[in-house]
Amino acid sequence: MNLRAHSDPEEDDDQVTKETPQDEVLEDETVDSPSASDKADLVDPADAETLTPDASGLASLNDRYLRLAAEFENHKKRTAREWSSKVQSANTELLFDVLDIVDNFKRALDVEHEESAYATGVRLISEQLQAMLQKWGVKPMEVLGTTFDPSRHEALLHVESDSEAEGKVCQEIRKGYVLRDRVLRAAQVAVSKGTPETS
Repeated sequence: MNLRAHSDPEEDDDQVTKETPQDEVLEDETVDSPSASDKADLVDPADAETLTPDASGLASLNDRYLRLAAEFENHKKRTAREWSSKVQSANTELLFDVLDIVDNFKRALDVEHEESAYATGVRLISEQLQAMLQKWGVKPMEVLGTTFDPSRHEALLHVESDSEAEGKVCQEIRKGYVLRDRVLRAAQVAVSKGTPETS
């Protein structure tokens, strides 16, 4: 006769109840490992002192800041000067070209003509141009009787003169102009070489 061992139902229940809490504890004790970013945020206390700048480090950073600030300020001033120089150069070229128009108006007014509305209009336009030039700091040179200066005068002729001594400007052929303290256009002149007896 074959005998089969039967397990006690109560013992089976106890075994189940003993295994179940162990599995739950294992599941509850599972903890996620820190991510790479979390590890990067962790600072070793031994390295904390190296992350805090000392007095010399702060002085070095302050000195660097002051140098950069000074360089930036110099850059701004240099840029402003360059821009001002470009604007002034452009104005100079424009004003120089306007002088030819002023010369033509002067030639037209120097010609003998009957007074008319047309002549009056030409004179008014010439006066407006002169006023505009003065507004921009352009003024005509006064050269007659002055000593010849190659930086301001362009000598086209050397002539004998009873009224002016040798080396003096005795005739103005084309008017010269200055822009503030600089020569805008040199005056074309005739220079005296003295009287016939002293020449």
